Amino acid sequence: LLVLILLLQFMAESPWGRVLRAVREDEEATMALGKNTFNYKLQAFALGGALMGLAGALFAVTLGYVSPSSSFAPTVTFSVWVMVIVGGSGNNRGAIVGAFLIYGMEWLSVQLKDLVPQNPL
Repeated sequence: LLVLILLLQFMAESPWGRVLRAVREDEEATMALGKNTFNYKLQAFALGGALMGLAGALFAVTLGYVSPSSSFAPTVTFSVWVMVIVGGSGNNRGAIVGAFLIYGMEWLSVQLKDLVPQNPL
């Protein structure tokens, strides 16, 4: 995971990543500079799809099986969105910090559940 994050950071700071940021900010201005914005968007889409496919394959290997009903409950999807929102969607470091914060809060709530009385008077 760390190697992948470092590789993506390197790609974001490369000329290719700068063109993608320019396309994000102002596609018409990027086209005026002579860049084929369609090809850059297609490359970014293909790279994102390949990374998601790799993540799905690794997740399936970790689980040992693939089943649409048991893989992701709506609560897991909601948790991932909360992690991204808490950490900030503008950068990868923020999403990682958000994941640690949310998982930390979930872990802490499980650990502290025995300290709370279950049958109040």
